[in-house]
Amino acid sequence: MSTLVLKAAELIDQFETIEVIVTKDLNNLDLATLKIPRLRKGEIVDLPLWIALELIKLNVVTLNLDDEITWLSRVHWREKVQLPKGSLALSSIPANFYSRIRGLSEFIKFARREGDVRIKQAKNFYEEIVRRRTHIIAELSFLERVNVDLRAKLAVREKALLSSIKGILEDWFKEVFKEW
Repeated sequence: MSTLVLKAAELIDQFETIEVIVTKDLNNLDLATLKIPRLRKGEIVDLPLWIALELIKLNVVTLNLDDEITWLSRVHWREKVQLPKGSLALSSIPANFYSRIRGLSEFIKFARREGDVRIKQAKNFYEEIVRRRTHIIAELSFLERVNVDLRAKLAVREKALLSSIKGILEDWFKEVFKEW
Protein backbone atom coordinates (compact mmCIF):
# COMPACT_ATOMS: atom_id res chain seq x y z
CA MET A 1 0.00 0.00 0.00
CA SER A 2 1.38 3.37 -0.84
CA THR A 3 2.66 5.42 2.07
CA LEU A 4 0.25 8.23 1.24
CA VAL A 5 -2.81 5.93 1.33
CA LEU A 6 -1.62 4.36 4.58
CA LYS A 7 -1.07 7.79 6.16
CA ALA A 8 -4.53 8.92 5.04
CA ALA A 9 -6.12 5.81 6.58
CA GLU A 10 -4.18 6.40 9.78
CA LEU A 11 -5.36 10.01 9.88
CA ILE A 12 -8.97 8.91 9.45
CA ASP A 13 -8.49 6.41 12.28
CA GLN A 14 -7.37 9.24 14.59
CA PHE A 15 -10.89 10.69 14.45
CA GLU A 16 -12.74 7.42 15.06
CA THR A 17 -14.05 7.26 18.60
CA ILE A 18 -13.14 4.79 21.31
CA GLU A 19 -14.84 4.26 24.65
CA VAL A 20 -12.89 5.31 27.73
CA ILE A 21 -13.54 5.54 31.45
CA VAL A 22 -12.83 8.86 33.16
CA THR A 23 -10.44 8.36 36.11
CA LYS A 24 -10.21 12.01 37.22
CA ASP A 25 -12.72 14.85 37.02
CA LEU A 26 -12.05 17.02 33.99
CA ASN A 27 -13.46 20.51 33.57
CA ASN A 28 -14.59 21.65 30.14
CA LEU A 29 -11.87 21.13 27.56
CA ASP A 30 -12.13 23.52 24.63
CA LEU A 31 -9.76 22.74 21.77
CA ALA A 32 -9.74 24.21 18.27
CA THR A 33 -11.51 21.20 16.76
CA LEU A 34 -13.20 19.64 19.76
CA LYS A 35 -15.16 20.64 22.85
CA ILE A 36 -15.37 18.17 25.70
CA PRO A 37 -17.92 19.01 28.38
CA ARG A 38 -17.18 18.47 32.05
CA LEU A 39 -16.38 14.83 32.73
CA ARG A 40 -16.75 13.17 36.10
CA LYS A 41 -14.72 10.30 37.49
CA GLY A 42 -16.29 6.94 36.57
CA GLU A 43 -18.13 8.30 33.53
CA ILE A 44 -17.87 6.29 30.30
CA VAL A 45 -17.46 8.44 27.19
CA ASP A 46 -16.59 8.08 23.52
CA LEU A 47 -13.66 10.23 22.44
CA PRO A 48 -11.69 10.53 19.21
CA LEU A 49 -8.68 8.24 19.33
CA TRP A 50 -6.14 11.07 19.25
CA ILE A 51 -7.52 12.82 22.34
CA ALA A 52 -8.23 9.54 24.15
CA LEU A 53 -4.57 8.50 23.78
CA GLU A 54 -3.35 11.84 25.13
CA LEU A 55 -5.74 11.66 28.08
CA ILE A 56 -4.65 8.06 28.79
CA LYS A 57 -1.04 9.27 28.98
CA LEU A 58 -2.15 11.95 31.45
CA ASN A 59 -4.00 9.31 33.55
CA VAL A 60 -7.27 11.20 33.07
CA VAL A 61 -9.01 8.30 31.28
CA THR A 62 -8.44 4.58 30.94
CA LEU A 63 -9.75 1.65 28.94
CA ASN A 64 -11.73 -1.21 30.39
CA LEU A 65 -9.22 -3.89 29.44
CA ASP A 66 -11.63 -6.78 30.09
CA ASP A 67 -14.31 -5.20 27.90
CA GLU A 68 -11.82 -4.53 25.09
CA ILE A 69 -10.50 -8.09 25.14
CA THR A 70 -14.06 -9.47 25.21
CA TRP A 71 -14.97 -7.25 22.23
CA LEU A 72 -11.90 -8.42 20.30
CA SER A 73 -12.67 -12.07 21.05
CA ARG A 74 -16.20 -11.57 19.69
CA VAL A 75 -14.84 -10.04 16.47
CA HIS A 76 -12.39 -12.95 16.25
CA TRP A 77 -15.18 -15.47 16.77
CA ARG A 78 -17.26 -13.94 13.97
CA GLU A 79 -14.25 -13.79 11.65
CA LYS A 80 -12.51 -17.10 12.37
CA VAL A 81 -14.94 -19.44 14.09
CA GLN A 82 -18.34 -18.49 12.72
CA LEU A 83 -17.08 -18.14 9.16
CA PRO A 84 -19.44 -16.46 6.73
CA LYS A 85 -20.59 -18.71 3.89
CA GLY A 86 -18.52 -18.62 0.72
CA SER A 87 -14.80 -18.79 0.11
CA LEU A 88 -14.45 -15.02 -0.30
CA ALA A 89 -16.84 -14.06 2.49
CA LEU A 90 -16.08 -11.59 5.24
CA SER A 91 -17.98 -10.68 8.35
CA SER A 92 -18.80 -7.06 8.96
CA ILE A 93 -16.06 -5.37 10.91
CA PRO A 94 -16.76 -2.39 13.15
CA ALA A 95 -15.88 0.90 11.44
CA ASN A 96 -13.62 1.76 14.35
CA PHE A 97 -11.90 -1.66 14.47
CA TYR A 98 -8.39 -0.47 13.63
CA SER A 99 -8.57 2.68 15.74
CA ARG A 100 -9.93 0.71 18.68
CA ILE A 101 -7.12 -1.82 18.32
CA ARG A 102 -4.62 1.01 18.17
CA GLY A 103 -6.10 2.47 21.35
CA LEU A 104 -5.88 -0.93 23.05
CA SER A 105 -2.30 -1.42 21.89
CA GLU A 106 -1.20 2.02 23.08
CA PHE A 107 -2.96 1.51 26.40
CA ILE A 108 -1.22 -1.83 26.92
CA LYS A 109 2.18 -0.24 26.24
CA PHE A 110 1.46 2.72 28.51
CA ALA A 111 0.05 0.57 31.32
CA ARG A 112 2.96 -1.89 30.95
CA ARG A 113 0.61 -4.86 30.63
CA GLU A 114 2.50 -6.69 27.85
CA GLY A 115 3.21 -9.75 30.05
CA ASP A 116 -0.47 -10.40 30.79
CA VAL A 117 -1.60 -13.72 29.23
CA ARG A 118 -4.85 -12.08 28.08
CA ILE A 119 -2.82 -9.53 26.14
CA LYS A 120 -0.96 -12.27 24.28
CA GLN A 121 -4.27 -13.91 23.42
CA ALA A 122 -5.70 -10.55 22.27
CA LYS A 123 -2.65 -9.98 20.06
CA ASN A 124 -3.10 -13.45 18.52
CA PHE A 125 -6.79 -12.75 17.90
CA TYR A 126 -5.93 -9.46 16.20
CA GLU A 127 -3.25 -11.03 14.00
CA GLU A 128 -5.58 -13.87 12.96
CA ILE A 129 -8.36 -11.43 12.08
CA VAL A 130 -6.06 -9.19 10.04
CA ARG A 131 -4.32 -12.10 8.26
CA ARG A 132 -7.62 -13.70 7.26
CA ARG A 133 -9.10 -10.43 6.05
CA THR A 134 -5.91 -9.52 4.18
CA HIS A 135 -5.93 -12.92 2.47
CA ILE A 136 -9.53 -12.39 1.34
CA ILE A 137 -8.75 -8.83 0.20
CA ALA A 138 -5.83 -10.13 -1.87
CA GLU A 139 -8.17 -12.68 -3.49
CA LEU A 140 -10.79 -9.98 -4.13
CA SER A 141 -8.19 -7.87 -5.92
CA PHE A 142 -8.20 -10.38 -8.79
CA LEU A 143 -11.92 -9.86 -9.40
CA GLU A 144 -13.02 -7.33 -11.95
CA ARG A 145 -15.83 -6.17 -9.67
CA VAL A 146 -16.26 -6.61 -5.94
CA ASN A 147 -19.78 -7.21 -4.70
CA VAL A 148 -21.18 -4.04 -3.09
CA ASP A 149 -22.32 -5.94 0.00
CA LEU A 150 -18.87 -7.44 0.44
CA ARG A 151 -17.14 -4.10 -0.11
CA ALA A 152 -19.38 -2.56 2.58
CA LYS A 153 -17.88 -5.02 5.09
CA LEU A 154 -14.40 -3.57 4.60
CA ALA A 155 -12.93 -0.95 6.93
CA VAL A 156 -11.56 2.24 5.34
CA ARG A 157 -7.96 1.05 5.43
CA GLU A 158 -9.01 -2.32 3.97
CA LYS A 159 -10.71 -0.55 1.06
CA ALA A 160 -7.49 1.38 0.53
CA LEU A 161 -5.52 -1.87 0.57
CA LEU A 162 -7.87 -3.43 -1.98
CA SER A 163 -7.53 -0.42 -4.29
CA SER A 164 -3.75 -0.43 -3.96
CA ILE A 165 -3.44 -4.15 -4.72
CA LYS A 166 -5.83 -3.82 -7.68
CA GLY A 167 -3.72 -0.96 -9.06
CA ILE A 168 -0.49 -2.91 -8.70
CA LEU A 169 -2.03 -5.96 -10.38
CA GLU A 170 -3.47 -3.89 -13.24
CA ASP A 171 -0.05 -2.37 -13.92
CA TRP A 172 1.61 -5.75 -13.68
CA PHE A 173 -0.86 -7.40 -16.06
CA LYS A 174 -0.48 -4.53 -18.57
CA GLU A 175 3.27 -5.04 -18.55
CA VAL A 176 3.17 -8.83 -18.73
CA PHE A 177 0.55 -8.96 -21.49
CA LYS A 178 1.71 -5.93 -23.50
CA GLU A 179 3.05 -8.22 -26.25
CA TRP A 180 -0.42 -9.66 -26.85
